[in-house]
Amino acid sequence: MMLAAALAALCATPARATVSVERVTEAVRVRVAEAAAVPVADVEVLHLGLARALDCPNADPIQVDLSSEERFTGHSRVTVRVGDPEHPCERVTLRSRIRVWTTVPVAAAPAAPGDLLPVATGRVALDTLKGVPLPLSASSQPWLAKIGFREGEPVLADAVRAPPAARSGADVVLLGVLGDLEIRAPGRLMEDAFVGESVSVLNLATHTVQKGTLMEDGRVHVRVSDTAPSPPGTGASSAAPHEGGT
Repeated sequence: MMLAAALAALCATPARATVSVERVTEAVRVRVAEAAAVPVADVEVLHLGLARALDCPNADPIQVDLSSEERFTGHSRVTVRVGDPEHPCERVTLRSRIRVWTTVPVAAAPAAPGDLLPVATGRVALDTLKGVPLPLSASSQPWLAKIGFREGEPVLADAVRAPPAARSGADVVLLGVLGDLEIRAPGRLMEDAFVGESVSVLNLATHTVQKGTLMEDGRVHVRVSDTAPSPPGTGASSAAPHEGGT
């Protein structure tokens, strides 16, 4: 009789509400979205690593801590505290698998190495990126592919370079400096040229190939030998620059 009464009383006691795995999962998604600066909809918890509900009142707040170095490209170390952060009801550290989606520049069309690559934007998972993507601001211009690209493939910063500033065959002005003199001559690029880099040019005055450096103003700076004959006068000359070597 007494046993039956005790059992009845036990059954009448309401079960304690706990913090569910689903609630912890949502708290983790919110924290990751904040850390990665993306909408919560762009965060997937593929594997939380929590097998049970946490034995704390359901109304208790949940705090989620992440490493400041976390990049969400593999497994993430996630610490969950329930209740008072200083004296939590429960504290667990999880090894979670979290996927974060983000928008990055992608190839708008297939391209072979050396081709101009048109760039668009696309949504990709961070854990699928094999390097640092171009900034979104760079998607408004074409780039020169260093490797082959498939359409929709993320464009990584080290897989492209800026297009040449001037194309092979373009007419340019060769500029050499000899003392206080500036010596100019007409020239033609023998290859695509990039600002600040060495380029082969044909000196149209001497019909020789020289090496020079393309400048931002479009001229090509070439070396002038100290032994080159000085042009008459003291002003700038249009004589052909003579390079001291190759």
